[in-house]
Amino acid sequence: ILSFMIGGHNYGISLKRKDGTFLLSPVLGGLTQRNGIVQFYGDMNLIVHEFSHPYCNPLIDAHWSSIENKANELYDKVGSIMSNNAYSIVSMMYETLVRASAIRYMLTHGQESLVEEAISNEVMGGFLMVRMLVEMLEKYEQSSNKYATLADFMPVIVDAINQFDPNNPSGTDDPDT
Repeated sequence: ILSFMIGGHNYGISLKRKDGTFLLSPVLGGLTQRNGIVQFYGDMNLIVHEFSHPYCNPLIDAHWSSIENKANELYDKVGSIMSNNAYSIVSMMYETLVRASAIRYMLTHGQESLVEEAISNEVMGGFLMVRMLVEMLEKYEQSSNKYATLADFMPVIVDAINQFDPNNPSGTDDPDT
């Protein structure tokens, strides 16, 4: 849904269906205006990000009981950053998978030179698992003959989430790198 909001803030609206599932629709504002006219163009990564929520959020919800302890551990570490941006524990996990998906899109659509900076920015913003999830999404792509959908691959991602060390988000032997 295009709207007349101006700026980098975008939203989603949801509709709870009778069966209890949600229909999520992103609401994108124009990033700029010129001469009083809203400009709808620009950041494809933002569009990918917002349109990933309807797919990623239900995957996190479906596996929440399996990742809740790790999510709490992560939130204990970055909760002040998250709360300053109005992210709860659950929305932090939604955003982490969505941001990893958007970065994976960058990698597969000619923006490889921007990926390291994007990952660094996300980690500095408190989304510590982004690099690991980008790597897991690559493994999913390479295993598409075994896993037809990302939902089928989620148990593998859940295992990776639960093994993640928030004190070493890069996964290297040197936690300071």
